[in-house]
Amino acid sequence: MDAKQRQIKARETWIRCYEQLGSVSKAARKCGIPRSTLYRWIKRFKDNGKDALKGHSTRPKVLAKQKVSDELVTLIKAIRVEYNFGPQRISLHLLRVHNIDISAPTVWRVIKGSGMSNIKNIGSMGI
Repeated sequence: MDAKQRQIKARETWIRCYEQLGSVSKAARKCGIPRSTLYRWIKRFKDNGKDALKGHSTRPKVLAKQKVSDELVTLIKAIRVEYNFGPQRISLHLLRVHNIDISAPTVWRVIKGSGMSNIKNIGSMGI
């Protein structure tokens, strides 16, 4: 029996225990789980039946990307061209000089999306 089957079997046992005792508190105590967990599985079981006991990921399907304004993109490009900074230093420069708090990975995404070349590539071109 694999791990998923054991999980399903355990959840079925919790629900059976709740149905026999008629009390979420007593069933949770007997099964050694939090009441909130038992409430969650009872609700899923009532809504979707035995299939709901399989479980599912709570991880977001799509991570929201930070919205970067056109003005900020222009500023990042200008700093990149003028000072030849990488994402980390551009992030620090924006914070110190312009009081704009933006992460280095976001700056990197802007640079990459703009089609600007890497700093190493710029240095080798003799610019």
